[in-house]
Amino acid sequence: MIYMSSYSESGALEVKTSNLQRGGSWSDPEDIDVLNKWTSNNFQGGYFLSYDGNTIVFTSRKVPGIGKFDIWITEKTGSSWSAPVNLGKPVNSTGNEGSPSLSPDGKLLYFMRCEKMTTKDAENCKLMVSERRGNYWNEPKELPSPINMGHETAPRILGDNQTLVFSSERAGGKGGLDYYLSRVENGEWQQPVAMDYLNTPEDDQFVSIPLKGNIAYYSMVYRGYNAIIMAQIPEDLQPRKVTLIDGTVTANGQPIDAFLQVYDLTSGELVQHGRPNPDGSFRMIIPEGGNYDFSVTSKDNQHLYYAKVYEQQEMEVSNWEINAIELAAIKRNYSWENTNIGFETASASLRSTSEFELKRLLKLLKNNPDINLSLEIYTDEVIEDTLKSDPDLTEVRQDSIEFMTDSIVFDTVWVTPTEELIDEGETIDYTQDSLQFAEEGNYEEYSQANEFSIDTVSFKVKRFRVVDIYHNDRTPLQAETLQEYFREKGVPEDRFIILGLGDINNLVSNDSKENRATNQRIKVTIE
Repeated sequence: MIYMSSYSESGALEVKTSNLQRGGSWSDPEDIDVLNKWTSNNFQGGYFLSYDGNTIVFTSRKVPGIGKFDIWITEKTGSSWSAPVNLGKPVNSTGNEGSPSLSPDGKLLYFMRCEKMTTKDAENCKLMVSERRGNYWNEPKELPSPINMGHETAPRILGDNQTLVFSSERAGGKGGLDYYLSRVENGEWQQPVAMDYLNTPEDDQFVSIPLKGNIAYYSMVYRGYNAIIMAQIPEDLQPRKVTLIDGTVTANGQPIDAFLQVYDLTSGELVQHGRPNPDGSFRMIIPEGGNYDFSVTSKDNQHLYYAKVYEQQEMEVSNWEINAIELAAIKRNYSWENTNIGFETASASLRSTSEFELKRLLKLLKNNPDINLSLEIYTDEVIEDTLKSDPDLTEVRQDSIEFMTDSIVFDTVWVTPTEELIDEGETIDYTQDSLQFAEEGNYEEYSQANEFSIDTVSFKVKRFRVVDIYHNDRTPLQAETLQEYFREKGVPEDRFIILGLGDINNLVSNDSKENRATNQRIKVTIE
């Protein structure tokens, strides 16, 4: 967090930074010198730290400016902050701009534009938003009613990029400026809700809510002094949960131009897209409430893609993920484990969510006519039983079982001279074939071979019967499903080999749900 404190050598307010550590304690504060040089010119509540902790936007009337109070920016490199830079026009005008707030993806800037401002107060303010285009900001737009109703200050866009907290003097409040919350739904801002669990008869503004969205940090008078207070946010007022991805895209260690896409796997809707920055960095926000396909594909089509499925139906808290993505060059004998192609439970039918991954494989073949693909399908564990003792035993094959009959008595049995003569009443094991002549009565044929006959001999006969074996190895049928998919898409059969290999070559032991999921995979190899 960044905050202002008078606990300084001069006793004047200075901007400091501190980091939340394991166990819940905060590190010793450090001064941000590039901001403290002009503290007397800065709007006291007009500081905002980006969600990744690497950018500060703030309000100052220092020179050279565009107007009176302007919005400035400083960025962190290593442990140092850069010299502040004025955002310039059209964000800043000849009037007063202040209290900026950057959206989690860095593409939107919310701020207030006021008729009058001092370092401590602002009058007749309205909330604005500007969209970033590359290195430039578009002409700001005034937020519509019911957000702007007369005098609104200190906007804070939260981690879901859809929830806005701000302060307002409007009818029905507790007095002065009160905190309000509004969400955007289907492109429309909803009626703001008063955050009465925080509001007081005094001015309430400058609240900050981290990415996880469950705690509010704000300032209030406590025992005669301003103090930073933290409070739990009620569930119904928390922002939607998200996964915030801060990543880089490189190839051979160097930044590479690529397309970033997030699709809703249920609706097929493209919910977010973008390109990495020139240094390869990017940020994507994946909301809760569904399953999403996130992919990175190189612009030059000479590198393999990256893809990951995010299952976010029931998120307890928001997540922040750092992902360094290295795209491999397309070359023969390169293999990877693919977990994005899936089949319905206990079935060889493809899940509809597999379509995105299969399209990427088709595109890979189309853009590279000199390569082929080999797909090996594996499951975690193959089990079988002569009874259908488990719902997972969906497959059946027929097998022959060898068994011994009870004693069979023949009145007359012919045996060849090469066999041992059997005494009357003796029991002996013979195969079924060895008794065939006796059962079928081919006496004449065997008699002509000078065979002997004896009476009343008992035999135990080896016989075989066909039984059903139930099992769960669906990988051969799954291979057939994928083969048919490729054929229907017009891929020549000499360009792919797809095999179902059961549970051979497990990667890990099947001692946990996660390990079983790891073993249920498709290995893809470029041939």
